[in-house]
Amino acid sequence: SPEDWAREGYGLETKLRAPKGALFETRLEASRQLRSEGNTLFAANDHDQALKVYSRAFWHVDFELGYVQIEMTEEHQRQVFEVQVPVRLNMAQCLIALKREGHLAEAKQHADAAFKLCDQYHLDRWKAKALYWRAKATLGTGAYDDAEADFLAAAKLEPNDKHLRAALADLRR
Repeated sequence: SPEDWAREGYGLETKLRAPKGALFETRLEASRQLRSEGNTLFAANDHDQALKVYSRAFWHVDFELGYVQIEMTEEHQRQVFEVQVPVRLNMAQCLIALKREGHLAEAKQHADAAFKLCDQYHLDRWKAKALYWRAKATLGTGAYDDAEADFLAAAKLEPNDKHLRAALADLRR
């Protein structure tokens, strides 16, 4: 469990091999901790390793859809997606940064899934970021009108965000 990780001083490789916990809360905490490790790696420009860590963080909170819909309360669903959405967005960001064949389509899938979850579960604080990363992935495929629409929608949600404004200005040049 994530409590053991800190107590036992587990390294990253040990954390990556840890099995899914049986308890809901354990899985959420494992994902949060791995996401934090991924953020550190991403900040250090180790995008390959960050993607590996984010993927494992996602794995911990990737519950079967039937289980989510039938077994989980609405509050538990919201808790899962509060953890899953930023992990998906981190994965999208990593995939875009890696600039490899096929990565843009995968990045767009993650950003689109995050956006849909934001809509469904009213996770408004992540909505603009989901649109931003979907636009960045879309832009990389040359679909400028679709990218612009997402940038504009994100800017409407976060009118003071400098990154959004800069991306929109770059697109229009």
